[in-house]
Amino acid sequence: MGIDRSPVKESATSPASNSTNQATPATNTGGNITIDRMYNDLMTAINTNTRILDSLSDNFHELRQNQIKLEERMIDMEHEKRRLDENDSKIMKSVEKIEEKLQGFSQLKDDLAEETNKIRKLTNLIVFGIPEKSDANRIIEQLLQLVLPAITYSPPYHRLGKEITEDKPRPIKITLNCLNEVNAALGNGKLLKGKSEFQGIYIQKDLTKRQQDIRKLNREARQTPPITRARASKRTLEVSIPIDVPTKKICKHSNPSSSSKQTQMDTD
Repeated sequence: MGIDRSPVKESATSPASNSTNQATPATNTGGNITIDRMYNDLMTAINTNTRILDSLSDNFHELRQNQIKLEERMIDMEHEKRRLDENDSKIMKSVEKIEEKLQGFSQLKDDLAEETNKIRKLTNLIVFGIPEKSDANRIIEQLLQLVLPAITYSPPYHRLGKEITEDKPRPIKITLNCLNEVNAALGNGKLLKGKSEFQGIYIQKDLTKRQQDIRKLNREARQTPPITRARASKRTLEVSIPIDVPTKKICKHSNPSSSSKQTQMDTD
C-alpha cells in the first residue's frame, strides 16, 4: 500500500477561519453604537427630567409665593374683620344709647299726656250708683243741691261707657266750672251717707288710668297682711307718680268759704 502524499486541504478551511476572524471586529462596532445610543437616550431623558424638575421647582416656588400672599391676605382679612367687629360694637352701643333716649322721650311723652289728661279731668265729678232706669236728672239735681248748695247753674253730664248691666249701673260724669267746686262737692260728699234717696250713691274725682292703678295698688296694700304689705308697697313705689299740676282757676259762681275744705271722700 502506497503512501498518499496528496496535500492536505487546508485552503478550504483557512478562508473560513479567516472570514470568521474578519467578522469579529464588525460585531464589536455594532455594540459600541448601541451603547452610545443608549447613553445618548439616557442623557436626553436625564436632561428632559432635569428640565421638568426645574419647571416643577419654578411652579412650586410660584405656588409658595401665592400661598404666602394668600396667608398675608387672610391676615389682612382677619384684621379687617376685627375692625368691623369693633365698629359693630360701637354702632350697637350708639343704637342702645339712642334707644335709651327714645325711651326717655317716650316716657316724657306719656308723662305729658298724663298731665294733660289730669288737667282736663280736674273739673269733672264722677257719680257712682245711680240706677240706669231711674230719673237721673232729678237725682243729680238733688245731689248737687246737697253737696254744692252754692251752685247757680245746671252743669252738663253724661254716662260713661256703652255696656249696660242691671247689677252695675254706669257712672255719670258731671262737668263743673272749676276745681274749687269739685273740691267743695267732694268735701260735702259725706252728707250722702245715711240718706235713703242716695243709698248706694257716692261721688269721686275724675281719675286717669294711671291714677286709678295707683289707687288700686294702695287699696290692695291696705287690705293685705303685714307680711305681704311690704311687697305691695314696693309695687306701688315702682309706679311713676307725677306731681299734680297746680291750678289757679277761680270759680265764677263758687262760695270761697265752701272751697276751703278740700278733702276727698274715698268709699272704695
